[in-house]
Amino acid sequence: MRYLRICTTCLLTCLAACSDVPDDEYYRPSGARLFDYASSSNFQAYRDFETDKLRRHRVYFDPAARDDELARVAPFELKRPNTCDEPPTKGILLVHGLLDTAFALRDIGEALASDCVLVRAIILPGHGTRPADLIGIDRTAWIDAVAFGQRSLSEIVDEVYIIGYSLGGTLAANAAADNPDIAGIVLLAPALQVAYPWLAWQSVWLRYVRDWIDIDPHSIPVRYQSMPTNAIAETVLLASETRDQLEAGLRVPTLSFLSSTDLAINVEDVLLELSRLNATSGNSIVIYGDTDLPVPMGAQIHPVFDRSSKILNHAHVALPFAPDNAVFGKGGSHKECGQNIGLIDKEDAEHCMRNPENWKGELGSTDSREFLPLQRLTYNPHFDGMIDDIRAFLSID
Repeated sequence: MRYLRICTTCLLTCLAACSDVPDDEYYRPSGARLFDYASSSNFQAYRDFETDKLRRHRVYFDPAARDDELARVAPFELKRPNTCDEPPTKGILLVHGLLDTAFALRDIGEALASDCVLVRAIILPGHGTRPADLIGIDRTAWIDAVAFGQRSLSEIVDEVYIIGYSLGGTLAANAAADNPDIAGIVLLAPALQVAYPWLAWQSVWLRYVRDWIDIDPHSIPVRYQSMPTNAIAETVLLASETRDQLEAGLRVPTLSFLSSTDLAINVEDVLLELSRLNATSGNSIVIYGDTDLPVPMGAQIHPVFDRSSKILNHAHVALPFAPDNAVFGKGGSHKECGQNIGLIDKEDAEHCMRNPENWKGELGSTDSREFLPLQRLTYNPHFDGMIDDIRAFLSID
C-alpha cells in the first residue's frame, strides 16, 4: 500500500506539472552550446569554456555572491601538495549526479588530492546553468563529457579511475564497459535502476507532453531543485543501455557504496546488477545500514542507526558529503525536510523545518512517530571510512 501511495502521488504530480510554470528565466533554456568534446583533450580549455558558459548563462541564487557560486559549481582540478612527486601516476575523474554540479564530489576529491593523486571534476551538460537546460539534453552528451575527462587524464597519468555518484555512477560503469584501459571505478549509489522503475519509464513518452516533472523553489546554489521530464527520461534510457552492457561483466575493478534505504534508486535491482559483475576483476560492495535485501557474498554492511546522534538510517544524497561540508554537513546551510516532494505530511515537514533537533535519515523510510518528523540525512557519517576504502582500492599508501 505504501508503494502504491507513493507511485500514485508521484504520477499525479507528474501530470499536474507544468500547469503553472513560473515566468522566470530559471525555467527557460539558455541556448548555451556544448563544449566540443571530440576535438580536444585540453582540460584547461574545457574549464575556461565551461566557466565562461556558467558566467554568462547561470541563473544565480544570490547575484551578490556570483563569484562564490561560480567557484563552487564549476569544473575543477585540485592542486596537489608541494611534497608530491612529479609527474602524478594516478588520476581520478569525478562525475556528479543528476541535478548536481562539481561541488557534489569536492569533499572526496580534496581528501584524495592530499594523497598526491591528480583529481579533476567535470560538469555534465545541462547542469550548473539552469534546470531548463536539461529539457533538450541527450544522454550521449553526458557520455561524451565523461569520455573527454577520461581521455584528458590518460595523457598525463598511467592509471585513470572514475568516481561517479548516482547518474555519474551509471556513466562511470558505461565508460568502463567500453574502455578496459580504465584502471577502476568507484560507484556511489549508481543509478543503474532508478526508484519506482515503472513510473520512471513513463517519462520517456511524458517528456513530449510535459516539460517538467517537478517545479520547486530555487533554494540551493549548488543543485537544481526542479526536474525536467527529459532529464529523467535520458537517465532511465542510459541506465537501461548500461545494464545491457554489463551483462557480460566488467574487466575493470569496481568498488561500490550504497545506502540500504534510498529514495532515488532501486537498491535491490542495483545490488543485483552489481552482483553480476565479474568478481575476478575485483568487485567490492559497501552497504550503509541494515537490510533484508539479498546481499551479494562478501559485501560489507556498516550499521548506521545511532540514537545518540539521532541518525535513523542513511540517504541517497548523503553519500558524497563530509560531516563538515558547508552546505550539507552537520552545521550546513541546507536543511531538507521533504516539504516539496509530495510524499511527506505537510505538518511533519513544517515541524521538521522549525525543530532544531530532528532524527535524520532517508525521507519516506519510516512511518514510526518515534522518528518523525524525519530530516533527510545530507552528510555521510562514515565519510572517513569511505575515503579509507577508496584509498585501499586505489592502492594509495
